[in-house]
Amino acid sequence: MCNMTIKLAGAGTFYLDYLKFFKTTPIGREILKDINIEVYDSPPFEWNGGRLNRDVLINIKTYNNMKIPVYYTFTNYNIDLTNKKGLSLLNELDNKLDNDCKNGVICVNDSLNVFVKNNTSLTRVCSIIKHDIDITNIEECLKYYLDLEKKYDRIVLRSEHALIPEIYENINLSKYEILFNEKCIYNCPIWKEHYAKVSAFNSQNKIANEKNIEDIEICPIQQDYGNTFDSLKIRENDMSYFNSLLEIGYNNFKIAGRGRHIKEVLDILKNMYSTIKNKQ
Repeated sequence: MCNMTIKLAGAGTFYLDYLKFFKTTPIGREILKDINIEVYDSPPFEWNGGRLNRDVLINIKTYNNMKIPVYYTFTNYNIDLTNKKGLSLLNELDNKLDNDCKNGVICVNDSLNVFVKNNTSLTRVCSIIKHDIDITNIEECLKYYLDLEKKYDRIVLRSEHALIPEIYENINLSKYEILFNEKCIYNCPIWKEHYAKVSAFNSQNKIANEKNIEDIEICPIQQDYGNTFDSLKIRENDMSYFNSLLEIGYNNFKIAGRGRHIKEVLDILKNMYSTIKNKQ
């Protein structure tokens, strides 16, 4: 197995698809043998932030039996650490089957991060949602990332910074995840505002319906850019971009699932795996 990790979205949404792919297809079994696969999602709960609550069930035991760690996306800005359900979900994640399969949480709330560090053995990932920063001020961004390195096990880097030498030459690359198929546009002007709106909905502990998704989760400024919107995205699904990331030395990657079919997610995974194999 090479020292490469790819984290897949939709641990609950795509559960049966992942089970079939990794257990019954030759390429799925090969990928699972050769690289570290992780999955992430969130049960419908008020600590979720980046994506509206869906009614999904995440089978931690089955994934862990396959040596696939599970991460819960507790990315709400507002976290009540006295919430009994939240504490129960953390305990559920932490009751891993063996030490070779370490589950984790993806978060933005520093109090939750500290609580998880002090009370569990879970891996703590700082979500890309946290980075409400002026991405053009590279010196300040570097200071910000270096400070996060002291607090979190891993950090999802703002995609705009992945290829900037002043950033990647001065950070601990092993602590960073790159969101490979980023759907947001370069330096989105409503970054925090949009995620805060999603978090506020989830804080009410409600399940999204089609109207909620259309009103809240779909990019609210896409129509303002018209036909130029896609051209402003950050190198989405670009294998030459992935090659550049590998050359720099990144080895932790994340595939988003928002607004995507399982076929697209698995096609991206297979293309990434093929690129990794060709470089060995």
